[in-house]
Amino acid sequence: MTKQQKEQLGIIAGILGILGSLLVIYLGIV
Repeated sequence: MTKQQKEQLGIIAGILGILGSLLVIYLGIV
């Protein structure tokens, strides 16, 4: 894997993590 691919995976993982957290918070409110 190239450095660029690792950085892209890190960004994607970060976005998924944030979305997951928001989903949990949303479900907790509803």
